[in-house]
Amino acid sequence: MTMVLRHLAAALLALTLLAGCSDDDSGSATDAGSSDEPTPTATDSPTRPDDPQCPGGLPMGEGTDLGLGTEEPADAPPPAFDTPTAAWVCPYALDDEVTSADTEARWVGDGPGRFVPEGRLPALTESLSELTPAEAARTCSLDLGGRLLLVLPREDGLTGIVVDDFGCGDVRMTDDPYSTTALGEKDGDGTVAGVLTGPPSLHAILEVVVPR
Repeated sequence: MTMVLRHLAAALLALTLLAGCSDDDSGSATDAGSSDEPTPTATDSPTRPDDPQCPGGLPMGEGTDLGLGTEEPADAPPPAFDTPTAAWVCPYALDDEVTSADTEARWVGDGPGRFVPEGRLPALTESLSELTPAEAARTCSLDLGGRLLLVLPREDGLTGIVVDDFGCGDVRMTDDPYSTTALGEKDGDGTVAGVLTGPPSLHAILEVVVPR
């Protein structure tokens, strides 16, 4: 009888220990799966993309050897710009494969895009407020360099501002940097058609972001 009681006691003790281990394990699993951070949802979106989104090339305009876009001066400056939450710059160069007169020019990506430092966004906005219509009769140098695409997010899309890093430093706008419509060809959301002239401060800011 005593032997039976001993076996029963041992069995009860083993069951108690097993139950205790099971509770500990389940608690550890719950802790491992919990987090103070909210679970991301499909509707979450950052204030700016993780990487600057740069088109592979610039749309080509007709009527000029370099396909820069419209050559007509703008009739008016663009609407006022609000300071953006982010902005980035994409560099472009004339395609090296364009070697003959019968080959169409192409402006292709010339390196990664880079964000404008947050601290420079107010100065950038101030520089953009100084964009003015280009003079119809102006003398420009004959040098040839690269082009810089400044991208500004807006509520319903992106605004593109292309600055020539040569000649008169002409500025042309587009309300869709990914569009195939030639630069400066038409008015859009927050943009104007035609060629603009930018202040030296605009060129200086862009060249700090993407050194040439």
